[in-house]
Amino acid sequence: RCVLPMGFLEQLAGALVVQAQSSLNPPRLSSMAMTRYYGRIMFGQFEVELSRARDARYIIIALHATEAAGLVAQVTRCCHQLIATRFRCLRYVALVKVSDDVLVPLITLQAIASGRINAIKVGKLKL
Repeated sequence: RCVLPMGFLEQLAGALVVQAQSSLNPPRLSSMAMTRYYGRIMFGQFEVELSRARDARYIIIALHATEAAGLVAQVTRCCHQLIATRFRCLRYVALVKVSDDVLVPLITLQAIASGRINAIKVGKLKL
């Protein structure tokens, strides 16, 4: 539990814009929005929203796409590269919202999809 480093959201948004510009359909400037607490970037027809929690302990990344596996991989890779190069001591866990009150680690969902595991136990997490 810690407060996110100053400028993390802005740097993540910048890294995602660079990633989006290298895609087949680079974003139009009119399709992006950015504030200190919120960012919206278009990856072609798909929208990525970034929002920082008010207590500044985490960032929510919402992907608005029908088949999001490739987009999830791009965003995850971008986050990992940013943290590895600029915020080395920052540790993170990517969580996926599967229902209103259940978050599952992305790595667990990837293991299920690849067949390495076939079930997960859902319980309460104390923060």
